[in-house]
Amino acid sequence: MKTLCIDASSKKGASNSGYFIKVASRKMNCEEIIRLPRNKKYDDVLNKISDIDQLVIALPLYVDGIPSHVLMFLERLESYCIENQKSFKLYVIANCGFYEGEQTSIMLDQLKCFCKKADLIYGGAIGIGAGEMLGFIRYLPMIGLVISLIAYIIAFIIEAFHQSPDFIHVLLSPHYLTFLIQTGLTIIWSYKSWFKLLSFGKAVSEEKTVSNTYTTLSFCPKCLFIVIASIFWYLRLIFVHKKSFTTMFNKEQNYVFKGKSI
Repeated sequence: MKTLCIDASSKKGASNSGYFIKVASRKMNCEEIIRLPRNKKYDDVLNKISDIDQLVIALPLYVDGIPSHVLMFLERLESYCIENQKSFKLYVIANCGFYEGEQTSIMLDQLKCFCKKADLIYGGAIGIGAGEMLGFIRYLPMIGLVISLIAYIIAFIIEAFHQSPDFIHVLLSPHYLTFLIQTGLTIIWSYKSWFKLLSFGKAVSEEKTVSNTYTTLSFCPKCLFIVIASIFWYLRLIFVHKKSFTTMFNKEQNYVFKGKSI
């Protein structure tokens, strides 16, 4: 039984879809995890699909549907499967920025329809809510470690300038608490999604057809998620997209497209 995994995110670097499929692959007999090309050159991907029995594709939700670059690939895949009379089982790992994983259900229905048209077997899916936050918090332990190390270095420098430096006192100081807190939050909030993904990966390895299942942050109510997500997007707006804080409060602007105001 040969299984191929595809990270279908449109991001150039590390992606949330890639993160989720790597977690699930720990329980899969996955031959390889590949990125879906952004240049519409799918020959290498189709060659890998020629002898597989199962395909696992991880993708994000875009406007309640399948991202356009994935749609183009599916069109090519459909033609390939029909022309070569190729059939296999398709599994899906979908994620979205909404709190509820059920927000991916429309996209999963679209993929189920695709399987019928392409004469493939729909093996089931997992829909993950708060995907952007779950993807980001995996870096919290690393961030906490860096902050703790910086705090220790600063404390050592300050202590070195004292007449009677007490480096033992610095070593015993609780600067490591930042790392422990960040690691604890990662485990607490990610626990449910890790468990669901590993269970999904095990089902794939056992060639089972499963019903769609959904998950989100564990031990984090929606009201808290909204606060954290809002702060995250405000910071992203300022530091990543280089926009001023007041931009989000501006009135709607009319944009001109091909001579027409929209």
